[in-house]
Amino acid sequence: MKKSYYGLIALTFATMFIGLMISCGSGDGVTVEDGEIKGQATLPLLPIDIPIFPTDVTLDGLVDSIQSELDDQDIPDWLQPSEGAIQDFFDDVEKKLRNASIEILQPGVLSVAVDEQIADSVRDYVKVTQVGVNFKVSNDTDVWVSVPVEFQLFLGDGEKAEAWDASAMIPFADPRVDEDGQFIVKPGETIDLSIKNVPNLVDAINNSYSIGIGYKALYRMADFDNGANWKEILDKFGLCLIEGLLTGSTSQCPSVEELLQWHLTVKKFELVIKAESDFNIPEIPGCTEFADEFNLDYLKDACPQ
Repeated sequence: MKKSYYGLIALTFATMFIGLMISCGSGDGVTVEDGEIKGQATLPLLPIDIPIFPTDVTLDGLVDSIQSELDDQDIPDWLQPSEGAIQDFFDDVEKKLRNASIEILQPGVLSVAVDEQIADSVRDYVKVTQVGVNFKVSNDTDVWVSVPVEFQLFLGDGEKAEAWDASAMIPFADPRVDEDGQFIVKPGETIDLSIKNVPNLVDAINNSYSIGIGYKALYRMADFDNGANWKEILDKFGLCLIEGLLTGSTSQCPSVEELLQWHLTVKKFELVIKAESDFNIPEIPGCTEFADEFNLDYLKDACPQ
Protein backbone atom coordinates (compact mmCIF):
# COMPACT_ATOMS: atom_id res chain seq x y z
CA MET A 1 0.00 0.00 0.00
CA LYS A 2 2.78 2.39 0.98
CA LYS A 3 4.75 1.53 -2.18
CA SER A 4 1.67 2.20 -4.32
CA TYR A 5 1.08 5.54 -2.59
CA TYR A 6 4.58 6.80 -3.27
CA GLY A 7 4.37 5.49 -6.81
CA LEU A 8 1.32 7.70 -7.33
CA ILE A 9 3.23 10.70 -5.97
CA ALA A 10 6.11 9.99 -8.32
CA LEU A 11 3.75 9.66 -11.32
CA THR A 12 1.96 12.91 -10.45
CA PHE A 13 5.28 14.66 -9.91
CA ALA A 14 6.50 13.50 -13.32
CA THR A 15 3.31 14.68 -15.04
CA MET A 16 3.54 18.11 -13.40
CA PHE A 17 7.25 18.38 -14.13
CA ILE A 18 6.69 17.84 -17.86
CA GLY A 19 4.03 20.54 -17.88
CA LEU A 20 6.18 22.93 -15.88
CA MET A 21 9.13 22.36 -18.18
CA ILE A 22 6.93 23.68 -21.01
CA SER A 23 5.73 26.73 -19.08
CA CYS A 24 9.17 27.80 -17.75
CA GLY A 25 7.83 30.61 -15.54
CA SER A 26 9.86 32.18 -12.75
CA GLY A 27 9.27 30.23 -9.55
CA ASP A 28 7.54 27.31 -11.29
CA GLY A 29 8.11 23.95 -9.66
CA VAL A 30 6.73 21.15 -7.53
CA THR A 31 7.18 20.27 -3.87
CA VAL A 32 6.05 17.33 -1.76
CA GLU A 33 5.24 18.24 1.84
CA ASP A 34 3.90 15.66 4.28
CA GLY A 35 2.69 13.53 1.39
CA GLU A 36 0.91 16.48 -0.27
CA ILE A 37 1.92 17.68 -3.72
CA LYS A 38 1.95 21.40 -4.31
CA GLY A 39 3.08 23.30 -7.35
CA GLN A 40 3.20 26.49 -9.36
CA ALA A 41 2.87 26.76 -13.12
CA THR A 42 2.80 29.70 -15.52
CA LEU A 43 0.01 29.41 -18.07
CA PRO A 44 0.12 31.59 -21.23
CA LEU A 45 -3.39 32.62 -22.29
CA LEU A 46 -2.97 34.18 -25.75
CA PRO A 47 -0.39 34.03 -28.53
CA ILE A 48 2.58 36.36 -28.19
CA ASP A 49 2.34 39.39 -30.50
CA ILE A 50 -1.42 39.08 -31.02
CA PRO A 51 -2.78 42.52 -32.04
CA ILE A 52 -5.42 44.24 -29.89
CA PHE A 53 -7.67 46.80 -31.57
CA PRO A 54 -9.72 49.69 -30.15
CA THR A 55 -12.98 49.09 -28.34
CA ASP A 56 -13.61 52.82 -28.62
CA VAL A 57 -12.09 55.93 -30.20
CA THR A 58 -12.62 59.46 -28.99
CA LEU A 59 -12.16 62.53 -31.17
CA ASP A 60 -13.12 64.83 -28.29
CA GLY A 61 -10.76 67.79 -28.23
CA LEU A 62 -10.17 67.92 -31.97
CA VAL A 63 -12.87 70.50 -32.67
CA ASP A 64 -10.51 73.48 -32.39
CA SER A 65 -7.86 71.73 -34.50
CA ILE A 66 -10.39 70.95 -37.22
CA GLN A 67 -11.78 74.48 -37.27
CA SER A 68 -8.25 75.84 -37.56
CA GLU A 69 -7.53 73.46 -40.45
CA LEU A 70 -10.74 74.53 -42.22
CA ASP A 71 -9.53 78.13 -41.94
CA ASP A 72 -6.15 77.11 -43.38
CA GLN A 73 -7.98 75.49 -46.31
CA ASP A 74 -9.69 78.85 -46.98
CA ILE A 75 -13.15 77.42 -46.35
CA PRO A 76 -15.51 80.42 -45.93
CA ASP A 77 -17.02 80.82 -42.47
CA TRP A 78 -20.54 80.44 -43.83
CA LEU A 79 -19.63 76.99 -45.18
CA GLN A 80 -17.97 75.80 -42.00
CA PRO A 81 -20.05 73.51 -39.75
CA SER A 82 -20.92 74.48 -36.20
CA GLU A 83 -19.31 72.84 -33.18
CA GLY A 84 -22.48 70.75 -32.76
CA ALA A 85 -22.34 69.57 -36.35
CA ILE A 86 -18.65 68.70 -35.97
CA GLN A 87 -19.38 66.65 -32.84
CA ASP A 88 -22.25 64.82 -34.57
CA PHE A 89 -19.93 63.91 -37.43
CA PHE A 90 -17.23 62.82 -34.98
CA ASP A 91 -19.79 60.47 -33.43
CA ASP A 92 -20.33 58.87 -36.85
CA VAL A 93 -16.58 58.47 -37.40
CA GLU A 94 -16.09 56.96 -33.94
CA LYS A 95 -18.87 54.45 -34.62
CA LYS A 96 -17.30 53.48 -37.95
CA LEU A 97 -13.92 52.90 -36.31
CA ARG A 98 -15.47 50.78 -33.54
CA ASN A 99 -17.30 48.65 -36.10
CA ALA A 100 -14.09 48.17 -38.10
CA SER A 101 -12.32 47.01 -34.94
CA ILE A 102 -15.04 44.43 -34.25
CA GLU A 103 -14.77 43.18 -37.82
CA ILE A 104 -11.04 42.52 -37.31
CA LEU A 105 -11.35 40.76 -33.94
CA GLN A 106 -14.81 39.73 -32.70
CA PRO A 107 -15.16 40.38 -28.95
CA GLY A 108 -16.16 36.87 -27.86
CA VAL A 109 -13.26 35.08 -29.57
CA LEU A 110 -10.66 35.91 -26.93
CA SER A 111 -12.90 34.58 -24.15
CA VAL A 112 -13.35 31.28 -25.97
CA ALA A 113 -9.59 30.95 -26.46
CA VAL A 114 -8.78 31.81 -22.82
CA ASP A 115 -11.45 29.46 -21.43
CA GLU A 116 -10.22 26.58 -23.60
CA GLN A 117 -6.60 27.16 -22.56
CA ILE A 118 -7.50 27.04 -18.86
CA ALA A 119 -9.82 24.04 -19.29
CA ASP A 120 -7.12 22.13 -21.19
CA SER A 121 -4.44 22.93 -18.62
CA VAL A 122 -5.77 22.59 -15.07
CA ARG A 123 -7.13 19.06 -14.62
CA ASP A 124 -7.91 16.84 -11.63
CA TYR A 125 -6.76 19.48 -9.17
CA VAL A 126 -7.55 19.44 -5.47
CA LYS A 127 -7.56 23.17 -4.97
CA VAL A 128 -6.20 26.28 -6.68
CA THR A 129 -4.80 28.50 -3.94
CA GLN A 130 -3.50 31.55 -5.79
CA VAL A 131 -3.73 33.05 -9.29
CA GLY A 132 -1.50 35.90 -10.37
CA VAL A 133 -1.65 37.77 -13.68
CA ASN A 134 1.26 38.99 -15.80
CA PHE A 135 0.40 41.32 -18.68
CA LYS A 136 2.72 43.13 -21.07
CA VAL A 137 1.42 45.29 -23.89
CA SER A 138 2.97 47.63 -26.45
CA ASN A 139 1.34 50.63 -28.07
CA ASP A 140 2.29 50.19 -31.72
CA THR A 141 -0.10 52.81 -33.09
CA ASP A 142 2.93 54.94 -34.00
CA VAL A 143 3.48 52.62 -36.98
CA TRP A 144 0.45 54.33 -38.53
CA VAL A 145 -1.05 57.17 -36.43
CA SER A 146 0.38 57.87 -32.98
CA VAL A 147 -2.31 57.92 -30.29
CA PRO A 148 -2.18 57.13 -26.58
CA VAL A 149 -4.45 54.31 -25.46
CA GLU A 150 -6.36 54.14 -22.18
CA PHE A 151 -6.54 50.47 -21.24
CA GLN A 152 -8.44 48.38 -18.70
CA LEU A 153 -8.38 44.57 -18.38
CA PHE A 154 -11.14 42.26 -17.11
CA LEU A 155 -10.67 38.55 -16.47
CA GLY A 156 -12.76 36.02 -14.56
CA ASP A 157 -16.35 34.81 -14.72
CA GLY A 158 -17.17 34.94 -18.44
CA GLU A 159 -20.35 37.02 -18.35
CA LYS A 160 -18.88 39.55 -15.91
CA ALA A 161 -15.58 39.93 -17.73
CA GLU A 162 -17.18 40.44 -21.13
CA ALA A 163 -19.65 42.94 -19.61
CA TRP A 164 -16.76 44.93 -18.07
CA ASP A 165 -18.16 44.28 -14.59
CA ALA A 166 -16.04 45.94 -11.88
CA SER A 167 -15.78 42.64 -9.98
CA ALA A 168 -13.78 41.14 -12.86
CA MET A 169 -11.42 44.10 -13.29
CA ILE A 170 -7.71 43.29 -12.83
CA PRO A 171 -6.29 45.85 -10.33
CA PHE A 172 -2.63 45.66 -11.29
CA ALA A 173 -0.26 46.58 -8.47
CA ASP A 174 1.49 49.46 -10.21
CA PRO A 175 1.52 53.25 -9.64
CA ARG A 176 0.64 53.79 -13.31
CA VAL A 177 -2.68 52.01 -12.77
CA ASP A 178 -5.50 53.97 -11.12
CA GLU A 179 -8.08 52.64 -8.64
CA ASP A 180 -10.34 51.58 -11.53
CA GLY A 181 -7.60 49.49 -13.12
CA GLN A 182 -7.07 51.98 -15.95
CA PHE A 183 -3.67 52.94 -17.33
CA ILE A 184 -2.40 54.87 -20.34
CA VAL A 185 0.07 53.42 -22.85
CA LYS A 186 1.79 56.11 -24.91
CA PRO A 187 2.66 55.59 -28.60
CA GLY A 188 5.77 53.42 -28.86
CA GLU A 189 5.65 52.53 -25.17
CA THR A 190 5.61 49.04 -23.66
CA ILE A 191 4.10 48.50 -20.20
CA ASP A 192 4.74 45.36 -18.13
CA LEU A 193 2.23 44.84 -15.30
CA SER A 194 1.56 42.12 -12.75
CA ILE A 195 -0.45 41.25 -9.68
CA LYS A 196 0.33 38.33 -7.36
CA ASN A 197 -3.19 37.17 -6.61
CA VAL A 198 -6.69 37.83 -7.94
CA PRO A 199 -9.27 36.20 -5.62
CA ASN A 200 -12.08 36.30 -8.19
CA LEU A 201 -9.95 34.20 -10.55
CA VAL A 202 -9.20 31.67 -7.82
CA ASP A 203 -12.92 31.38 -7.15
CA ALA A 204 -13.81 31.15 -10.85
CA ILE A 205 -11.30 28.37 -11.55
CA ASN A 206 -12.11 26.38 -8.41
CA ASN A 207 -15.82 26.52 -9.20
CA SER A 208 -15.31 25.65 -12.87
CA TYR A 209 -16.91 28.85 -14.09
CA SER A 210 -16.54 29.71 -17.75
CA ILE A 211 -13.57 32.08 -17.81
CA GLY A 212 -13.86 35.17 -19.99
CA ILE A 213 -11.79 38.18 -20.92
CA GLY A 214 -12.87 41.74 -21.54
CA TYR A 215 -10.83 44.83 -22.22
CA LYS A 216 -11.33 48.50 -22.88
CA ALA A 217 -8.90 50.12 -25.27
CA LEU A 218 -9.85 53.77 -25.74
CA TYR A 219 -7.84 55.52 -28.46
CA ARG A 220 -7.44 59.13 -27.26
CA MET A 221 -6.78 60.94 -30.54
CA ALA A 222 -6.72 64.43 -29.04
CA ASP A 223 -4.52 63.58 -26.03
CA PHE A 224 -1.49 65.51 -27.27
CA ASP A 225 0.07 65.60 -23.79
CA ASN A 226 0.49 61.82 -23.97
CA GLY A 227 1.77 61.58 -27.51
CA ALA A 228 -1.12 62.02 -29.97
CA ASN A 229 0.32 63.39 -33.21
CA TRP A 230 -1.85 65.93 -35.04
CA LYS A 231 0.29 65.82 -38.21
CA GLU A 232 -0.15 62.04 -38.49
CA ILE A 233 -3.87 62.31 -37.70
CA LEU A 234 -4.29 64.89 -40.45
CA ASP A 235 -2.27 62.79 -42.89
CA LYS A 236 -4.39 59.65 -42.44
CA PHE A 237 -7.73 61.15 -41.36
CA GLY A 238 -7.62 64.54 -43.08
CA LEU A 239 -9.96 63.75 -45.99
CA CYS A 240 -12.20 61.76 -43.67
CA LEU A 241 -12.60 64.65 -41.22
CA ILE A 242 -12.47 67.77 -43.39
CA GLU A 243 -14.26 66.60 -46.54
CA GLY A 244 -16.62 64.53 -44.43
CA LEU A 245 -17.61 67.55 -42.37
CA LEU A 246 -18.49 69.42 -45.51
CA THR A 247 -20.37 66.55 -47.18
CA GLY A 248 -21.58 64.52 -44.20
CA SER A 249 -20.06 61.33 -45.63
CA THR A 250 -17.61 58.97 -43.91
CA SER A 251 -16.65 57.31 -47.20
CA GLN A 252 -13.18 58.87 -47.10
CA CYS A 253 -12.42 57.43 -43.67
CA PRO A 254 -9.75 54.71 -43.38
CA SER A 255 -10.75 51.21 -44.44
CA VAL A 256 -10.56 48.06 -42.34
CA GLU A 257 -7.42 47.06 -44.25
CA GLU A 258 -5.72 50.34 -43.32
CA LEU A 259 -6.75 50.03 -39.68
CA LEU A 260 -4.93 46.68 -39.39
CA GLN A 261 -1.80 48.72 -38.71
CA TRP A 262 -3.42 50.65 -35.85
CA HIS A 263 -3.17 48.45 -32.80
CA LEU A 264 -1.67 47.51 -29.49
CA THR A 265 0.33 44.28 -29.31
CA VAL A 266 0.14 41.78 -26.47
CA LYS A 267 3.68 40.75 -25.55
CA LYS A 268 2.77 38.64 -22.53
CA PHE A 269 -0.50 37.50 -20.99
CA GLU A 270 -0.27 34.68 -18.49
CA LEU A 271 -1.58 33.30 -15.24
CA VAL A 272 0.73 32.19 -12.45
CA ILE A 273 -1.22 29.42 -10.75
CA LYS A 274 -0.39 27.94 -7.36
CA ALA A 275 -2.30 24.81 -6.50
CA GLU A 276 -2.39 21.38 -5.02
CA SER A 277 -2.93 19.95 -8.45
CA ASP A 278 -1.92 18.23 -11.63
CA PHE A 279 -0.97 20.61 -14.44
CA ASN A 280 -0.75 20.01 -18.15
CA ILE A 281 0.45 23.06 -20.08
CA PRO A 282 -0.33 22.65 -23.79
CA GLU A 283 1.62 24.50 -26.44
CA ILE A 284 -0.13 27.74 -27.37
CA PRO A 285 -0.56 28.52 -31.10
CA GLY A 286 1.12 31.39 -32.88
CA CYS A 287 -0.78 34.51 -33.95
CA THR A 288 -1.42 33.20 -37.49
CA GLU A 289 -2.58 29.78 -36.27
CA PHE A 290 -4.86 31.49 -33.74
CA ALA A 291 -6.45 33.59 -36.51
CA ASP A 292 -6.91 30.50 -38.70
CA GLU A 293 -8.57 28.55 -35.86
CA PHE A 294 -11.19 31.24 -35.34
CA ASN A 295 -11.52 32.27 -39.02
CA LEU A 296 -10.28 35.83 -38.41
CA ASP A 297 -8.90 36.75 -41.83
CA TYR A 298 -8.28 40.41 -41.04
CA LEU A 299 -6.49 39.53 -37.80
CA LYS A 300 -4.32 37.08 -39.74
CA ASP A 301 -3.24 39.90 -42.05
CA ALA A 302 -2.25 41.95 -38.99
CA CYS A 303 -0.16 39.15 -37.42
CA PRO A 304 3.62 39.54 -37.67
CA GLN A 305 4.96 37.72 -40.72
